[in-house]
Amino acid sequence: MATSTIAKQNWLLSTIRRKGPITLKELNELWTDKNNDMLNPEHKELQYRTLRRHIEFIEEFYGISIKCDQGFNEYYVDDGSESENDKVKSWLLDTIAIDNLLSEKRTLKERIQMEDIPRGREYLQTIIEAMKDGFKLKMTYFSFWDNDKRTILIEPYFIKVFKQRWYVIGPSDYHPDDPHIYALDRVLELKPTSFPFDYPGSFDPKAYFYDSFGIFHSDDEPYNIEIKVKGRQQDYIESLPLHHSQYLIEKNEEKDYSVYGFKMRPEFDLIQEIAAKGDTYEVLAPEEFRYEIADFLKRASKLYE
Repeated sequence: MATSTIAKQNWLLSTIRRKGPITLKELNELWTDKNNDMLNPEHKELQYRTLRRHIEFIEEFYGISIKCDQGFNEYYVDDGSESENDKVKSWLLDTIAIDNLLSEKRTLKERIQMEDIPRGREYLQTIIEAMKDGFKLKMTYFSFWDNDKRTILIEPYFIKVFKQRWYVIGPSDYHPDDPHIYALDRVLELKPTSFPFDYPGSFDPKAYFYDSFGIFHSDDEPYNIEIKVKGRQQDYIESLPLHHSQYLIEKNEEKDYSVYGFKMRPEFDLIQEIAAKGDTYEVLAPEEFRYEIADFLKRASKLYE
C-alpha cells in the first residue's frame, strides 16, 4: 500500500468526521478541490469502489465504522465506534485532522506548532501493514545498552509513542519468550518478510503497560504510591493526571498541597518524571521508593557542587 493511500484514508476519515453526514458527490467536491493538490494533484474523482475499500481499512485499523444512510446516500461516522476513553485513538485522530487541515490551509502552517518526533515515523506504515497482515519484520537495530548492532526478526504486536519516540513491541528471535521493546529511532533498516506469525488472542497491549508509567515494563507487582504535590502543580496534575490510577487522598488548602495515590510500578521513567518536578513533588510512600528518589536527586545534585 502506497504512502499516498494511507494519506488518502486519513483525509477521508478526517473529512467525514468534520463534515458528515456527507454524500459521495460532496466528498468529491472537496477531494478534487484545487486546495487538495498534495493528495490529489490530478484532481481525479473518488470512485465508489475505492471509497468502500478505504472505509473497510479504516474500520479494521482504527476500529471506527463509517456508515451510509441509504435514504440520503450520506456517509457518517458511527458515534458508537469512537470511544472517548481511547486516548491513543483520540490523539491519533486529532493529529490526522490537524495534518489534513494544514494541507488545506497552507497559510496557517507556521502558526500551528506540533511536537516533533525526529525519527521513526518512516517505519510506521511498514509496521502497521505487518501487524495487519500478520508477517514478521526484518529489523537492523542499534542498542544503546549493548552499544551493538544486530539484525533480528520481530513479531510486531503493537506500537506505542512516549516522550517523542515511537516504539514497536513484540517478541523476536533475540528475545523469543516475551515481547521486547524497540525504539524506532534506533532502527537502521526495516523490511517486510513473508514469514507469518500468530498474534495471540489472549495478549492485551493495554494491559501490558497498565501499571507502568512510560515505556519500561516488568512483571513486578505494582506499588501503592503516595505523592504530595505542592502549589500550582496541583492544578496541572488535576487537569492532566500522572497516571490513570490517580486518586485524591488529601487536599490541604491552608498549606497549599494535595496528596495523591497511585498504583504503579516504580520504574525508571517514573523516577525521572518525579525528579523533574523538583521540590513540588514529594514521594511519601512507600519508604523504599522515597529513598530511591532521594538517592537519584542526591547523585544529580553532586554534579553542581
